[in-house]
Amino acid sequence: MQWLLPAGIEDVLPPRVRLLERGRQTTLQLFDEWGYDQVIPPLAEFEDSLLTGIGEDLAEQTFRMIDPETGGMLGVRADMTPQVARVAARHFDLSQPVRLCYLGSTLQARPPTFHLSRNPLQLGAELFGDSGVAGDVEIVRLMVASLERLGIDGFLLALGHVGVFHALAEEAQLTDEQERGYHDILQRKALAEIDPFLDGLNLTTQQRSSLRALVDLHGGADVLKKADRLLAGSGVEVRNALQELIDISAALQSHLPELDLYFDLAEVRGYHYHTGLVFAAYVEGEGRAIARGGRYDGVTAAFGSECEATGFSADLKNLIALSGASFDLAADLVDQKMVLAPAESDDSLVKAIAALRSEGCRVVNELPGRAAPKGITHLLVELGGEWQLKPLPASS
Repeated sequence: MQWLLPAGIEDVLPPRVRLLERGRQTTLQLFDEWGYDQVIPPLAEFEDSLLTGIGEDLAEQTFRMIDPETGGMLGVRADMTPQVARVAARHFDLSQPVRLCYLGSTLQARPPTFHLSRNPLQLGAELFGDSGVAGDVEIVRLMVASLERLGIDGFLLALGHVGVFHALAEEAQLTDEQERGYHDILQRKALAEIDPFLDGLNLTTQQRSSLRALVDLHGGADVLKKADRLLAGSGVEVRNALQELIDISAALQSHLPELDLYFDLAEVRGYHYHTGLVFAAYVEGEGRAIARGGRYDGVTAAFGSECEATGFSADLKNLIALSGASFDLAADLVDQKMVLAPAESDDSLVKAIAALRSEGCRVVNELPGRAAPKGITHLLVELGGEWQLKPLPASS
């Protein structure tokens, strides 16, 4: 059974390959329009570099191998974001904002869920060197524009801010173990567990009230008003984080008034490295986010150049599968002519074929004694001394 592929790793075949390639071109063109420069990090690099900073959380997802040249341990990237942080720190002047984008294959030791690919085609964009609300708003808008450009609509945009979680945990002086336990309850929305957990901590009335409130603070725009009221007695860091989320929400609603916004202050995924806004896009029928991102200031510090950063990423394979017929480029592929040309090497025929290909037609030469390939829509025939296209019936 040596022809079988490992679970979660698949071949990509026509016509999906063409859709993926057009999707790749479309996405990179959009990033370029927004001023983001593409970088292409290597597929593998030394483990110490790959699993530094935010890459630490990827240790269990990373394939490792010995480099025969140096004897050092290499890792195959499971996520390109840490690599882009390294590239930014080593090759760019981060005293000014730097906009970078990427699109490439990754390999994961274990899929996040059983039905997902272990070799996503990851796309993403990162904005380095800006700590303001404007940078967060820009990167969220770019993610939304990417989804829309690929024909995905009707998605829900969820916003949170891990700064609220960090500040409340610090105010309550939670130990690392207690913080992990609180994080786990929030992630699972385990309402039945929150009160027994808090009862076991040494908290003031205000601290307990604020920590208890967080698990219920999710829903529509009214959640922000509710949070403003329930967390009013918390410290300045909590208030600042909440106000930042309010400001980001107002800016996004101004730019994208039709977008469906959802707020979840208990969304603290990646709280080890995220420092502010976290966001994700969801569509009906998909249990996991189809694209996600957030702020992770200080990510480049491990590479000797500390600065602010915010970004997002997604799996292009998944996005193309979700877009289906709504991906406007799919219609271009359906309408494309596929021409069967004679096998002769007549100069006028060669010129006619070249002209058709320059116009976007697919032209294949007939192979003597072999059947014509599937999908032929036209024949190139000589009529009156000129080469002309002869349409074939749809059933041919």
